[in-house]
Amino acid sequence: MGRARGGALSAAAPRAPFATAAARVRALPHALRVALLVVLGIVALALSVGVAVTLGPADVSLVNVRDILLNHAGLARIPVRVSEDAIVWQERLPRALVAAACGAGLGLCGVVLQSLLRNPLADPFVLGVSSGASTGAVLIGVLGLGGGAIGMSGGAFIGALVAFGFVLLLARFSSAGTAGVILAGVASTQLFSALTSLVVFAFADSDETRGITFWLLGSLEGMRWDEVGLSVSVVAVGAVVCLAYARSLDAFAFGEEVASSLGIHVGRTRMILLVVTALLTATLVSIAGAIGFVGLVLPHAARLLFGQRHARVVPATLVLGAVLMVWVDAFSRLAFAPTPLPVGVGTALVGVPVFMLLLMRDRGAHDARGAGRQLVAGRADRGGRRHAGAGARIHRGAARAERVRQVVAPQAAPGAASPDSGRVTLDGADLAGIRRRDVARRVATVTQHGETEVDIAVRDVVRLGRTPYRTLLGGDTAEDAAAIDRAIAHVGLEAKADRAWRTLSGGERQRAHIARALAQEPRELLLDEPTNHLDIRHQLELLALVRDLPVTTVVALHDLNLAAMFCDSVLVLREGRVVAGGHPREVLTPELIADVYGVRAVVSHDQAVGCSRVLFDAAPL
Repeated sequence: MGRARGGALSAAAPRAPFATAAARVRALPHALRVALLVVLGIVALALSVGVAVTLGPADVSLVNVRDILLNHAGLARIPVRVSEDAIVWQERLPRALVAAACGAGLGLCGVVLQSLLRNPLADPFVLGVSSGASTGAVLIGVLGLGGGAIGMSGGAFIGALVAFGFVLLLARFSSAGTAGVILAGVASTQLFSALTSLVVFAFADSDETRGITFWLLGSLEGMRWDEVGLSVSVVAVGAVVCLAYARSLDAFAFGEEVASSLGIHVGRTRMILLVVTALLTATLVSIAGAIGFVGLVLPHAARLLFGQRHARVVPATLVLGAVLMVWVDAFSRLAFAPTPLPVGVGTALVGVPVFMLLLMRDRGAHDARGAGRQLVAGRADRGGRRHAGAGARIHRGAARAERVRQVVAPQAAPGAASPDSGRVTLDGADLAGIRRRDVARRVATVTQHGETEVDIAVRDVVRLGRTPYRTLLGGDTAEDAAAIDRAIAHVGLEAKADRAWRTLSGGERQRAHIARALAQEPRELLLDEPTNHLDIRHQLELLALVRDLPVTTVVALHDLNLAAMFCDSVLVLREGRVVAGGHPREVLTPELIADVYGVRAVVSHDQAVGCSRVLFDAAPL
């Protein structure tokens, strides 16, 4: 049963100590937040690197660091000590820059994996990708199969791909959903860690074993400018790709089916982003070893400060990761000087308490999220849409001359499974031959599984509807903003446009999804069982809203009385085939109901509301 408005879902959750400041940042206008992020990020990173370079057994002043940088940039010829120049330019600065690149890259990997897998625990370390990369790099180094940073990175890349493929293979045979992916990642981590230990035990001497063990815990010792160039260039390429796909990552919040209905090529997008993630992880692991907690914690911190939109989360994570790793590396160098502490130990010491604080932030909202999950049943088998009884498919449009030309059920949405036989057409053209983006501009879909754990705002949900109209690097236009505002107003959610998803009732969530579909400005709207899990009041309100939408609407229903009340025409299906079609008064007869459903029914016409009423007899035929 749907939860009424104002229930437990709307209860205010107690804030963590830093949540008020985060809320103030999120309340700033979008453009100001982005500008603030860029400026503060550049300043914070520059200061962090500058200060970190001054720290060590041999103190170097910040002024001398500035002079050394100006000299090497060719902007000045300031006398400095040769020893200080060597310490800064050849040792500390390359190490700090590699640390910044590692933090930014691993944080970026966490953002991508958490979004694609819809699991807040996903990161390269947890999923075993780091362990696979470590195995590949160790094989290259110990067996002498290649030399240098490029050779190690190549071996690590192959190992990362093999490990992630192994995770996906295990998860495919699991029925535990995203939890199964995490469990598969744990298994992958153990397997490839064991393989690494086996290689070291069998082929490495004592000196190599000690060095490899220290490196596997995360080490930035001996970084040179070659490693700086490789790590920074790979992270820069990965950042550009992820920013280009930021809106696609937003759409994955509600699952691949919704993303596909928005015109996104899910398979291609997922493959590109996973390859980028594997390349980033492999390169950084081959340089610095396996470093945990960075990819797990930083995406959550970025979302807390800057909201859920990946156009902000991606750059925020890059900056936070870079700054964090610079300071963690400085701590690792100085904590037990002159003996360095492995960087992976430092990230764990910092990451665990930060992650605990992030978990405490959601403590008050836990019950609300649980209630929200109860509104949605388990995922149905997409291949099993043929129900034992019958389903009513209805359409209605405010523009009565508008008609659905040839749309076959909600599976006509872009990216849906291909039919077993025949073909699906749109305006006489084969749907398979039309670009996904073009289909999404003409046909919008609202599925029955549109739930998410992402604490996304209503306006951002509706903004997803503009995805088919956007270019890879383009921003929101005035036309986008107007379409979003119109869609929100049409479903009556103006007062809740900035509310978080978890605070909405079941009926309000369905309205938000319909607004998202209207923002696509489609000619046809497909709704797959939109009244599921709603109470009677919200069912009536929702279908009354759908009836008055300014587009032709095709709805999948199983309640014959609702179909009779709100439909212009009805198609009755049995085993995937049309049994009857026409006006509800002509189609919904006792004979047809007995034939399709196998139950007795009395059908009468209610003059007061002007529609048929169906009463069922519990006695078998």
